[in-house]
Amino acid sequence: MAVLRDLMEVIVKSGATLAATHNRWSNDEIALEYLKHFYRHARPIGAFRLLILDSYGSHAIFRFKELAHEYKIILFVAELEATTLNTNEATITRNDRTRRAPVRFRNS
Repeated sequence: MAVLRDLMEVIVKSGATLAATHNRWSNDEIALEYLKHFYRHARPIGAFRLLILDSYGSHAIFRFKELAHEYKIILFVAELEATTLNTNEATITRNDRTRRAPVRFRNS
């Protein structure tokens, strides 16, 4: 319990925002609220913002995409495999067309 308490203290001091549901699972409503939060706090480049996501189902609902379009948020869905670092692929969706592209990581 002390570890969780310490983690919560670090999160609160950092100014991070947390959300929780009654069943501890993320859902469509939480995803939409996060998108609104992202819009308010992410700095745009020109008129647009870039949000990099995983392929979680709530990111694929129509309202999420519609709200992202309204807020001029570019959604980049990266389906990355944790086991391979040099030949990962990402899914890029633009104008309702999806294509897979390789993602390469540089060693630090």
